[in-house]
Amino acid sequence: MAEVSDRDLGIQNDFFNQARKSRSRITILLNSGKRLAGRIKSFDRYTLILDAGGGAEEMVFKHAIATISVGQRPAYEARHDHPTAAAGSPPGARTHEAPAPSPAPAGAAVETKVEQS
Repeated sequence: MAEVSDRDLGIQNDFFNQARKSRSRITILLNSGKRLAGRIKSFDRYTLILDAGGGAEEMVFKHAIATISVGQRPAYEARHDHPTAAAGSPPGARTHEAPAPSPAPAGAAVETKVEQS
């Protein structure tokens, strides 16, 4: 496998430096599907240190990262965000939808109806 030079990491380094210097909040989606959020504290060729808040730091290996997005939600959205709020509803609005049915436990028999004509 060809060795990557520091010059080849220019775009990556510029992106990480900009996010680190501006103390932007980032969201990292890992290849496993796990989502991490925080601020970049430092990085090198293979890892980055994510300040996850509350004094917690996480070392993330770059080869495990699928995507990184930079930015914050608007302040009004962060203050009034509620899991039951409908998209496009005024802040603080709640919907009255019934919860989704939970899946049947493993090994449970599932009853199905077959109509014959």
